[in-house]
Amino acid sequence: HTFDHKTKGAFSRRRFEWSGDTLTSKEAPAPYGNPNIAAGALTLAESVTVERILVWGWASKPTKVTITESGKEPRELAFAYSEETGVLGLRKPDAHILSDFTLTVV
Repeated sequence: HTFDHKTKGAFSRRRFEWSGDTLTSKEAPAPYGNPNIAAGALTLAESVTVERILVWGWASKPTKVTITESGKEPRELAFAYSEETGVLGLRKPDAHILSDFTLTVV
């Protein structure tokens, strides 16, 4: 919604990593991350959240999906799964776009 990425260097690069049944989201390490975030150049309203996560090739329908956002209690998420395509869909995980989070699929 702004051009702060051009004028102030205000942007974020996240690193998403799967390990077993867990997805983690963290700020990308140097040199890929943005040192301006640590300096407070990038601030976003609490309403700027992850809208959707889609995972292709999930082997079977999960029984439960939880998300743990940095500094918050774990929450169970609603999900949709297609046996035909193997796509797992998570709508509105509502993790703040700059927060580290862990998603666990059981």
